[in-house]
Amino acid sequence: MNYSRSLSKEIKTAGRAPWYNFEGENLPIYIIGITGGSASGKTTVAERITQKLDVPWVVLLSMDSFYKVLNPEQHALAESNNYNFDHPDSFDIDLLIETLKNLKKGIAVDVPIYDFKTHSRVEETRHVYGANVVVFEGIFALYFEKVRKLMDLMLFIDTDSDIRLARRMKRDIAERGRDIDGVLKQYTRFVKPSFEDYIQPSKKYADVIIPRGAENTVALDIIVTHIKKELEEHDIKFRSHIANFEVDNDELINSKLPKPEINEIIKKSIEQLNNEETKNNKKIITKIFDTLTEQVAEQGLQYLPEEFIDLYNNNPQEYVKKICTICISNLGKTMESNINQILIPISLRSSYKSTENILIQSAIDQNEPQLFECELKSSIKGKHVILVDAVISTGSVAIMAIKVLLDHNVKEENITFLSLLSSPKGLYMISKTFPKVKLITLHIDPIYEDCPNPFKIIDF
Repeated sequence: MNYSRSLSKEIKTAGRAPWYNFEGENLPIYIIGITGGSASGKTTVAERITQKLDVPWVVLLSMDSFYKVLNPEQHALAESNNYNFDHPDSFDIDLLIETLKNLKKGIAVDVPIYDFKTHSRVEETRHVYGANVVVFEGIFALYFEKVRKLMDLMLFIDTDSDIRLARRMKRDIAERGRDIDGVLKQYTRFVKPSFEDYIQPSKKYADVIIPRGAENTVALDIIVTHIKKELEEHDIKFRSHIANFEVDNDELINSKLPKPEINEIIKKSIEQLNNEETKNNKKIITKIFDTLTEQVAEQGLQYLPEEFIDLYNNNPQEYVKKICTICISNLGKTMESNINQILIPISLRSSYKSTENILIQSAIDQNEPQLFECELKSSIKGKHVILVDAVISTGSVAIMAIKVLLDHNVKEENITFLSLLSSPKGLYMISKTFPKVKLITLHIDPIYEDCPNPFKIIDF
């Protein structure tokens, strides 16, 4: 099928650094608006800027995705090239503004996909999340005031009209199944007047006008330099902030940190883990790791809301629809099998497979958490989510994982975080930032804030 040329492409060249402040509030995402006449080279300029920026997690968003759904009468006009797709009223502006506002806030969105051959939206949508920069391009990108207010930088691509016509003919015939007569008829009746009445006048709102589009490499280099300078102000050393954040001992003692429930199995495992003679024995450490994972899963199941316990016992199929377990690090993912052995009812364990995924790792050069993978469906917002990781040190990784869920509209009170070992400061920072999240850990010790991961000997 031939969908709109520039869907919401996500370009991930590296992990995504923290996009929120120290109170857990999202920073505004940087949005670039690019406009110009039809076939002026807006998409090419957007892609060139993205390449030159070399910034991880960039979203290219096309206004083409937001054409209105046509009624039968309008569809008949479109089939005969008599519908005006080059008028401001042909776009679903309310949906566009809502989508841009959510992207600006860092919230996940579902972007429609428009099929130019059938002049309709397809059933599926494009799930978009995690933009450090949004590059938005379209013929009316600067026309609407409410859209302009969301832009951090506005560009106008000034390309000769003859070149634009030649490009449009080539594109519409090759990519959209049109004939020459139909393209020329549409151009003279709709495209050219629209440019003169609506698009050309929006040039006055542009911060930068780019003659010749992507061929103007000097202009693109100047623009990229400006954007990089703007983005530097958003750079946050979140883990470093937590590490340097001083918490009074009395405040730690009086804070509502989770109280580990210790039994003989857990006590013996922790003693073995701290034993100098066994801490380098891979076989023993792996066994301790598996044992503690089973124990924390048991406690996680025990503290689920009563309605979930009832479903677990009496309606397993419904239970797995309402719950989701996500192991958030490479080491955490080695816990997944043992976690699911407890948290998934026995009748479904062999067939159960989680489709949700979050992967967070620390950047080698800065030791800051970075989001490398995020595969979450929109339906997760209605689930109780259990996040899992082996060790909470500063709490920065856990905070990032929780932020991802909140950005997907999961309620804070519907999140449980399971960890084997935790530092008190890490737990304090999580509970301070997200007080409604349920924290369950087996052992708390200040040494876990700075010491190497005691499970690092395990292959993962």
